Amino acid sequence: GMAFHVDGDPSPNPVVHVTSGEHVRFVLRNEATGFEHDLAIPALGLALTPTAAGETRAASIRVPAVPGSFPYVCRPHAQMMRGTLVVADR
Repeated sequence: GMAFHVDGDPSPNPVVHVTSGEHVRFVLRNEATGFEHDLAIPALGLALTPTAAGETRAASIRVPAVPGSFPYVCRPHAQMMRGTLVVADR
């Protein structure tokens, strides 16, 4: 099925760990022929525009200073493509 993957981690829709206050760059590379995907972390105001097969989009954010868990999702395929961004304290 459709899923997010992180380079070097074979598990689908992995938990992504970051540290509070750091700058993080998200890169969405769509390798799914015939489907558009996006990446959104609504609680952090991140929303990449839909990406066609073979395209790449990127965005950088500063991670919030407050630790917590934030869902990430592909909005068109939210039932299958979703995971959690975990912010740890420094």
